[in-house]
Amino acid sequence: MKIFKKKRIILGIIVAIIAVGILPFITPHTVRAAAPVNVNLSTGWNTLATPMKLHTTIDTWGELAVANSLNFNTAYRWNGTSFVWVDAAQLILPLEAIFVNMNAVGAVTFTPFDGISSPPSRALVAGWNLVGADFGTTTMPVNEALISIYFAPGNLWGYNMIVSPGTNQTPWTHVRDGVSPPNMEIGKGYWVNMTNPATLAGFTSTP
Repeated sequence: MKIFKKKRIILGIIVAIIAVGILPFITPHTVRAAAPVNVNLSTGWNTLATPMKLHTTIDTWGELAVANSLNFNTAYRWNGTSFVWVDAAQLILPLEAIFVNMNAVGAVTFTPFDGISSPPSRALVAGWNLVGADFGTTTMPVNEALISIYFAPGNLWGYNMIVSPGTNQTPWTHVRDGVSPPNMEIGKGYWVNMTNPATLAGFTSTP
């Protein structure tokens, strides 16, 4: 009986420790209604990501480039294994990101979809993924923005590292559970390395 009680006490302590370690990562966040967002682009390479589902009249790369009079050289996206050219018909979707090489400074205005849409989600593969930040604030701590991929299905390890590339944005590398999580910025793209596949969820909806 005493042995059984000791086992229960030890088990309770273990559960408490696990709970304390996990609870900080499950702080709820408000899903915000999407609003127009302006993102500045510098000469040279930039990452670019829409923080919302876009209006259907301006949701392809060609439409965005023309509407914003972008003077750019080329644009690329990551398909999970290699870079591919972004053509004019490519849909620009939330939680995804592209690299754009600008010939001159410019800016993009992202206009939200005028219908009803749920917060976006995106399946991430094991290995490197180029993702966009989807939240209704200017910045969000990386550990909060990636809360949905902290674990993969089956309580497996989700993401292990995220990198902010030094392409006209603040460069940094953050390891999962590291101290002082940096902020992700709205309109920017980031490299996320996944130990196991998981689904990344966003924080905006329309209208």
